[in-house]
This record gives sequence, structure tokens and C-alpha cells, in this order.
Amino acid sequence: MARILIVDDEQRLHTAYRKILCAKNTLSHLDNEALDLFALEPPSTADKESTSHRLDSAFYGEEALDKVSDALREDKPYSMVFMDIRMPPGMDGIEASQQLWQIDPCLHIAICTAFADYSAEEIRRELRDHRDQFLILKKPFIPIVIETVATMLTSSNTLKFSLEQQLKKKSQEAEEFRQRLEAVQELSDFTDQVNNDLFSHLHHELRTALYAVLGYTEILLQDRVLTEDQQQMLDTVFNRSSYLLGLVRDMIDPTKARTEKLELKSWEPTDEPIE
Repeated sequence: MARILIVDDEQRLHTAYRKILCAKNTLSHLDNEALDLFALEPPSTADKESTSHRLDSAFYGEEALDKVSDALREDKPYSMVFMDIRMPPGMDGIEASQQLWQIDPCLHIAICTAFADYSAEEIRRELRDHRDQFLILKKPFIPIVIETVATMLTSSNTLKFSLEQQLKKKSQEAEEFRQRLEAVQELSDFTDQVNNDLFSHLHHELRTALYAVLGYTEILLQDRVLTEDQQQMLDTVFNRSSYLLGLVRDMIDPTKARTEKLELKSWEPTDEPIE
């Protein structure tokens, strides 16, 4: 529901705005005073449907500043403001509008005036820094103008707010995805470190064991009293241990072990003597 703030020092104007913009009414149900304010004879029209406007009232500029601040703090900003120019004895509508934009730069304001204090040119000059965010309504104005302005400005602001919310949601989703990627990367780095430590430990232990086997085998092969079968068995042990040692040396590099760089070849027994 679009929120609209009415800023005027006269209660009867607030009543007239509400009868035009709020609950289900016919314009013929407006009291005579309200109709005089908006310069319209009572028409005989069918009931209009309830609108999607929620109206709040402020009777002077300072109160309007408080209400807009509270609305932003509650994350329920106003879509637009109907701002009267003359509101003695406090700040007038021009000053109030300028301060409202300092609080909510996205606010749209309809300046309502009979040009008693400011001409249209003076209003445009005073508010030139926000020329795309206000329009001027000359009093007295007819209800259809109020309805049209309210629909136009609230629709524009509601669409902008909706797009901002969608952008905010997408940004949050992107941030969550980035955090998940970082978590995956951290897990991958941790896994790589564990693998590196594991390979290093296995490399050390296996090399130590294989060097021992090769050393003792080499000592045994130097024995001149070995039978031919014993010589052949020790040759097999030595050759196979040498082959395994070559594999273990490759395993020192985890990257090489996880790629095609590590080539596993079948071992074939040989009868060649070990020198």
C-alpha cells in the first residue's frame, strides 16, 4: 500500500483529501465545504473502488520532517507528499520540502498553492535542484487532479522502490554466493594441504623402508655362497624394490600424482645380474 503524507495546517483540507483518496466513496458524498475547497459540483457517479493509498497527516513542516524520518527508520517510506505552501507561523512548504529531500532524497512532492506567496517561477527556482521530483498544483483544484497525481507519483515511486528491493535482494544473493565460493575455496585449500602432508609423510616412511630393503638385499647379494635360486630371488626383491622406490619418488609431488604425469608401468622380472 502506497503511503501518502498530507502536510497542511487546515483540518478541513485533510478531510477533503481523505474523502477523495481513501475509503469507498462517491464524490456526491463529499460535504459542501470539501466540494467548495476543490471547486467541483457534486457529480452523480458510481461508487469508486477503494484505493491502495494510506494517508497520514502533518499540520506543520516540523511534524512532516518527523513523520518522514520515522517512516524511513521503519523501512516504510512515503511515496509522495501533498505539501501546502502557507503554514504559519513555522516553516513554509518550500523550506519544508527542501528539508524533506535531505531526509529522503527519493521523495516526490506535489506543491499545492494559490500563488499568494510564491509565483510558479519562484517555486521552480527555489526547488531547481529537485526539478524532477515535484510538480505544482494550483488551488482550487478538482478531485480528479488529486487522484491522478496521487496515482502517478505513487506508482512511479512504488515501482522504483520495488526495483530497489529486487536489486537489494540480488545483491544479497550475490554476496551469499561469493561467501559460499570462498568457503569452497578454503575447503579446497585445506584439502590440498592435508594431501600434501599425507604424501610427504608417506613418501618419507616408504622411502625409509625401501632403502632399508635395498640395502640389506644388496649386502646379501654379495654373499658368495648363495645358491642360484637364492640369487634369483634376491634379484627379484631388489628389482621390485627399486621399481617401488621410483614410484615413491614421484609421489613426493601431489600435483604430479594427481595428473597424467605419473606413469605406472608394469614390472617384468629380469635375469640380469645386479651390479
